[in-house]
Amino acid sequence: MLRTTILVFICFAYAFAKAQSYTSTPISKTMLTADAFCGIDDYNYIYSFKNSSIIKSGTSDTYRFSDLTLGNPTSLDILNPLKLVAFYEMTQTVIILDNKLSEITRVNFNNLEEPILATHARQAGDRKLWLFNADTQAVLIFDYQRNATVINFQPEMKSIIGMASDFNNCWTTNDTTLTHYNNYGIILEKHPIADVQHIQSSDEKLILYSGEKWLFMDAENKTFVPIDLPVIDVQSFSFIGDTLHIYDGKQLSTFKITRTN
Repeated sequence: MLRTTILVFICFAYAFAKAQSYTSTPISKTMLTADAFCGIDDYNYIYSFKNSSIIKSGTSDTYRFSDLTLGNPTSLDILNPLKLVAFYEMTQTVIILDNKLSEITRVNFNNLEEPILATHARQAGDRKLWLFNADTQAVLIFDYQRNATVINFQPEMKSIIGMASDFNNCWTTNDTTLTHYNNYGIILEKHPIADVQHIQSSDEKLILYSGEKWLFMDAENKTFVPIDLPVIDVQSFSFIGDTLHIYDGKQLSTFKITRTN
């Protein structure tokens, strides 16, 4: 099937900051003992990894998922709290978990009729995943109920460093470029931004950490602007609505991101 690929190259410059600006306001700091921080949902549950387990902790209850045969979890996508996407790269397995971390289903990419060597896995809507296939160097949309690839994108030609998504969009980063895909099989944009260590999306807004700089883009303006934040040793971060949670390995710092003009 032929698919039209739309490539829009946008040169990033700090001159964009003249059009709009954002500020960060500290909200709270919380100690967190974890091997990795995965995010906080709308109900203020904290998701983390510890001792090969996935942990969901609230003020009065805690849930845990563990399967030692899978190795250490690589990532956890909490976009849909009722269908969490847990990815285990070492064993090439995705587990779909419910809101109490009970297993709904799983897929092993090694056992498919056409195996996939996945390095990243994110939520892509009902029964679907965004994946990056290292064998083909391409993003794809995978239907885990049918165990079938439904969309293959043009190869990236480079391995990716990070991936963020919502149900309709996916963004990937490599050492030179941020690429934006949609769920119709179209590459929408390519942004020449290097050294992106971490990336998150929320409500078609994008925030990324690049070379000790924080950059923000909203759905309206489609341009990146810097955000001033305190110097923090960023291990990971979560972004939901207008709230940014940054984890340094010991402490979770929370900020509110607001537009100032």
